[in-house]
Amino acid sequence: MSGRPREFDDEAVIEAAMDVFWSNGYQATSSQELVERTGLGRGSLYNAFGSKQGLYHEALKRYQEQGILAQSQILNDPGAVKERLRSLMLWGIEGDLDPVKQRGCMALFAALERSSKDPVVVQISRGYVNRLEQELCYLFAVGQRNGEVSS
Repeated sequence: MSGRPREFDDEAVIEAAMDVFWSNGYQATSSQELVERTGLGRGSLYNAFGSKQGLYHEALKRYQEQGILAQSQILNDPGAVKERLRSLMLWGIEGDLDPVKQRGCMALFAALERSSKDPVVVQISRGYVNRLEQELCYLFAVGQRNGEVSS
């Protein structure tokens, strides 16, 4: 016999949780705030994601997936390599210093706040850094091939 089908959208719940964790950090986010912002009851939230920590891992993965997609798009846009790198830096600075949202980089805060306590955060963070490094190495190789960047 199978359980009741889920009556909520996992993606929407993860997005809402990501917003809360991004604004507050892991430690300062209460289970009650997650319940209120996701619209799920505590039991449904824990049945779906196991724990606050499990939901945090999913939210961090989502944040990093969105970030790497945006960063890849910037790095793969047409134009000079140096301009693409400049655009990437401006994108990061503008996002981190957004006066409306007033929150920094969730990936950085995750590494600072949780990496000594949570090996899964370390694993997620390393994966993100590796993907970004691959994108940057590719861009530098392109720049070297076309003479924009010295070897």
